[in-house]
Amino acid sequence: MPRVRSSTNAGGAKPARPGQCRENATGQESASPKGASFASPGQRPGNTPQPTTPSPERTEQPELPVGWQKVSLGEVVRTQAGNSTLIKGKLPAEPGPGLFPAFSASGQDVWVVQPQHQGDAVIVSAVGARCGKCFLASGQWSAVANTHIVWPDKKRVDPYFLWLLLNDEKFWLRGQSAQPFVQVGATKKRKISLPPLPEQRAIAGVLRTVQRAREACERVLAATRQLKQSLLHHLFTYGPVPFPHAPHVPLKETEIGPMPEHWFVGRLGELASVVMGSSPSGETYNSDGRGVPLINGPAEYGPKHPIPVKWTSAPTRVCNPGDIIFCVRGNTVGRMNEADRELCIGRGVAAISQLSGKSDTGFLRFLMEREAPRILQRATAGGSTFPNINKPELLAWQIPAPPLSEQREIARQLAAVDAKLAALETRRAALDALFRSLLEHLMTGRLRLPEFANAKPPGRQAAGKAGA
Repeated sequence: MPRVRSSTNAGGAKPARPGQCRENATGQESASPKGASFASPGQRPGNTPQPTTPSPERTEQPELPVGWQKVSLGEVVRTQAGNSTLIKGKLPAEPGPGLFPAFSASGQDVWVVQPQHQGDAVIVSAVGARCGKCFLASGQWSAVANTHIVWPDKKRVDPYFLWLLLNDEKFWLRGQSAQPFVQVGATKKRKISLPPLPEQRAIAGVLRTVQRAREACERVLAATRQLKQSLLHHLFTYGPVPFPHAPHVPLKETEIGPMPEHWFVGRLGELASVVMGSSPSGETYNSDGRGVPLINGPAEYGPKHPIPVKWTSAPTRVCNPGDIIFCVRGNTVGRMNEADRELCIGRGVAAISQLSGKSDTGFLRFLMEREAPRILQRATAGGSTFPNINKPELLAWQIPAPPLSEQREIARQLAAVDAKLAALETRRAALDALFRSLLEHLMTGRLRLPEFANAKPPGRQAAGKAGA
């Protein structure tokens, strides 16, 4: 990836942070930060990251970097509405022979027989709560109802650079109604900061490199999650044997499915100790970290979740480090976590811990992860509006019970996959942060690529020679 340098203007002033200016109530332009979300061009719905929150607006407009221009969006693009006769609900939602991609207000999630456009353009979600969200189209494609197409003037603006500029829902003016919509004509009057085309392409290249690394990481994450699901099924069906040996493992059919012949069907209460939570008196609560953290659900605790906001000086039911925190009431039944210190568990939470010589903590954690969907199904059976599973039901829950040595090996193999997932999630978060930082600094000129960092105004060199 190219190295980048910080850029300041004459007098030490830094360039404007925003990528565009916005009009204030008096019709004047004021500097406004440019935020953009990290999303793959044409990203499918349901996996769309949230946009970056812009910084507070400035009241003064610092000087732009040398060679940059402030232009209205309409000077460098032309626009047209998507095809209103193409309705998302009436189009194929999966690719197939002879089909071409099409963009709805949610992204590239439908397909058409005949493409209507060819080339690079930005597709804007024109209607709905996420109007202003943008997607990058290339090749042969169509845009359906509730979208707008922004065609770049390629002599002045790079398509990918343009997508980076426009993929900010706060940039697009909205119509005030029960159903928000983008005001394309008014938004085209807004100003954007535009570097020379070579610098646009260089900036786009750096950001595209980071984006592709992030997408590759996401693909590996998805494949590793699938591997874990396959491994869960394999280990709890055949035991801790290599995949090629699975056909040779003698199995028996049981009421909870096939398992090795030397395993037996047990009950959770035979392998684990189960303690149901009970909230202490509200008078013992505090928020300054004194006493024992109080939690009422797994989502309130753990390395992936916020630290508890309540503590109690008079804990009632306590779980210990290594215990499994398992939700047994409400719409979060089946969610789980692992305690890494002493915790007070409130109502709706159970603490599950190993019984010495009978079970392994790691095995119990993965077992409960596998059983969570069945427990949720049981808790919601009969159309109950408030899912719940009580202690007798939990203790009597039928589970596979392998020998302790095999439990530990199963836990070891699954823990290795979890460690890989954690490392990939850390890498993805780092790439997200890098992309956002580079987007903010490169797109506003606060950071310059080396080949553009020492750019001089036109005529400066000639003037210097004349003076000499």
